Amino acid sequence: MFEQYAGITLSEYLIQRRVSGACILLANSGKSIQEIAVEVGDLSPSYFSQMFKKIKGISPDQYRKSIR
Repeated sequence: MFEQYAGITLSEYLIQRRVSGACILLANSGKSIQEIAVEVGDLSPSYFSQMFKKIKGISPDQYRKSIR
């Protein structure tokens, strides 16, 4: 039902929410990628980085450097 209503799967929605939260933390905190991965979903840093790059097209570190 979620997919019919939202147009995306629940897992895609959760990934988008986690990446959105990570972008805020990357922009506004000095937390490490590892700390952010845990904070946005208790994820391993490598999985978090893969997920982030899939959505944003760049790594979390590159994202942080691009906005500062």
